Amino acid sequence: MKFWKKLWGASQPAQTGGVEVEPGHLHASQETEAHFLAFVELLTVCVAEDEAQRILRVARAAWRARAAKDTAAGSFAQVDACQVLEEVMAGEDGQRPGQWLVIHLDWKATEEVGWQVADILAQRKLQPTWAGIDEEFDTVPAAFMDLAQWLQQRGLALLDIETDADAFCAFIVDDAQVARARQLAQAARLTLYDAEEFAARN
Repeated sequence: MKFWKKLWGASQPAQTGGVEVEPGHLHASQETEAHFLAFVELLTVCVAEDEAQRILRVARAAWRARAAKDTAAGSFAQVDACQVLEEVMAGEDGQRPGQWLVIHLDWKATEEVGWQVADILAQRKLQPTWAGIDEEFDTVPAAFMDLAQWLQQRGLALLDIETDADAFCAFIVDDAQVARARQLAQAARLTLYDAEEFAARN
């Protein structure tokens, strides 16, 4: 119930076009939105509660703004979750240094890897930290694969998010949460790759 209060801003049933829709009986578009927000919530597990709530509000507003824009344009296609996630990662009100959520890089921006990973690992209080923070990698995939190997030894996983742009996006998750992350991402129309799958593609 806690998540639904976050999602709808109250404990009352969701209102959709004047029709009450109880959680668990949502319209298809609402179900996709709910799964997307649950996925975003998973990304926020290591940040402060007030920041997690702020990010959820940003994600919800971005999703609904995209849905309204698509409807106004006469499009009845599903909301593009990648575009909405871009707002969470790189929008003006998106993630902030000091409470970073997702490693988000231009395909050749190897110099950006270190500080983003350091920010995320600091929130998890992992010591000693990944040696790659201070290294220069030839490519972003090389950095990601080195990081993934390091994380695997600590019960963590690096999951890559497929994007529509020339960019790399990845996040760190506990091994125990990998299956849930995949399930939520698939339901939200996002595609994830684990380290082995990412290596095969890059």
